[in-house]
Amino acid sequence: MNQQDIKHAFIINNFEELIFALKESDKNIITTPEDAIYYMGLLYIEQMLELASKNYEDVYKRFLLNTKDNAAICHLALKGKIKHILFTGNKEMFLKLAAIAKNLQKTLYFIDNSKNY
Repeated sequence: MNQQDIKHAFIINNFEELIFALKESDKNIITTPEDAIYYMGLLYIEQMLELASKNYEDVYKRFLLNTKDNAAICHLALKGKIKHILFTGNKEMFLKLAAIAKNLQKTLYFIDNSKNY
């Protein structure tokens, strides 16, 4: 998964869209909208992936959780089953979270939004 893959990811808002994305292609990256963690909640997203994994074993390899700039939610997500997590907070916090992710055999991605101004 690279920066280009992330930019072209299939964005989902619910379980039906997740299943559609999984059926559509076996190669596309699937992610949540930037603020979805706040209205969907981490538990709902984890349960949605767990349910989908019964029929789509690669769901955890293809899913990227967008935690926006929320370090606490990112840290909490690192403890679960989700393998790929996106963080858009400051670089210093990213480096701390990336060290934790590495120890947990997870991948943390970083997009520096400060350059978008």
